[in-house]
Amino acid sequence: MKYYFKYILLLLILFILPIPLYVLNRISYLEEESIYDIILFWGQSNMVGNAGQYLSDYNNNLSGEDEIDSRLEKLGVYEFSTNSDIDIDIVSKYTSIMHVDIDIENDTIYEYKHNYSTGEGKLVPINSNTVTLGEKYGVRITDSGISMTNYCAECGDIYSLQQSKGTNIIPAFAQKYYELTGHKVIAILGAHDAQQIASFLPHDEINPNELSYPGNADYYLYESITSLYSNAIKYAENKNLKIGHKFYVVFQGESDSTSSHKKLSSSKQDYDTLYQELIKKYKDTFKKVHNYLKKDLNLEFGVVIETARELGSYLDGVEIVHTAKVELANENDDIILGSSYAYDHYAPAKEYSTDHQNNMDKALLAMCISDVAKQLVHFNAAALSQIGRESAIEVTNYLKR
Repeated sequence: MKYYFKYILLLLILFILPIPLYVLNRISYLEEESIYDIILFWGQSNMVGNAGQYLSDYNNNLSGEDEIDSRLEKLGVYEFSTNSDIDIDIVSKYTSIMHVDIDIENDTIYEYKHNYSTGEGKLVPINSNTVTLGEKYGVRITDSGISMTNYCAECGDIYSLQQSKGTNIIPAFAQKYYELTGHKVIAILGAHDAQQIASFLPHDEINPNELSYPGNADYYLYESITSLYSNAIKYAENKNLKIGHKFYVVFQGESDSTSSHKKLSSSKQDYDTLYQELIKKYKDTFKKVHNYLKKDLNLEFGVVIETARELGSYLDGVEIVHTAKVELANENDDIILGSSYAYDHYAPAKEYSTDHQNNMDKALLAMCISDVAKQLVHFNAAALSQIGRESAIEVTNYLKR
């Protein structure tokens, strides 16, 4: 009888006790899945994602009739991936220069959109069929001040935040981030093409004379971005969603590369002195924007993605912004360096390159090249997806420290 009870006890330990442990583990996993990290994506044209404008028939691509990149048809998936340094699984889902079918688990990645007329917001799922991201948001200036709107040209609104024309970095970033963290993602896109870093300061702090295009000061980018993100937070809180990390990802710097190059080319000031001053200027301005965003939106940290400029030009300007971003990440615990794909695959002019043609051929595979366009600064959907994925990996490495 003694041995019989020992046998029963052993069965209890082996088979019954693990069951509640498994249930507890499963509950813990489900709770982790229900955490929503709310991420602000801001910057200029490559953050917007503008590849669609370089297709011969943008509307057909919106309806799913993809215009395949002829270079992919010529090279094949493996060679295109190898030559471009874009992961082969991304290339295999690269259906046109404006779209990649990112495999996203259902109900894990969302984009927040806001209706300023009704004051209501909504979460829109992002999946492999998502073609455009963001909304056209505007600013309306009246005698009583400014107000944010869903852009209405007939109403005299200023076009503030832009909508993508194709896949940008968000789907691949969010998919990889969810895979590595288990946290769902609510994305907010706040970007506008051709903007220097100073354009993202609060409106009252912008000196229009320091911008290449002084009128850019009146886009009220900071106010538009912070309004949209704040509404996303309110929405999540009202829906009793469990909010996890809050941070930003920025893909900006091409316009500063151009302006820095032009200043160096035209100034009579000592070249090396001005070069260092321009690095400091970018860092100081970026840090101001960073600190304002952290304070006003209660963000934990920021992720800065490297940029370049037109292939074969503006090398000194590209190096200034690159140096500034690396130093910002090295000097600040709350600024992380994201993907360096854009900088690493930048091909300078022939006189600055030992293997110019090979570098240029590889770099061009990441650009928006079609039958109607040869773009040397805007990345295609495959390259943007690679940049998004690499940046997500850098963020999760940071969170593990």
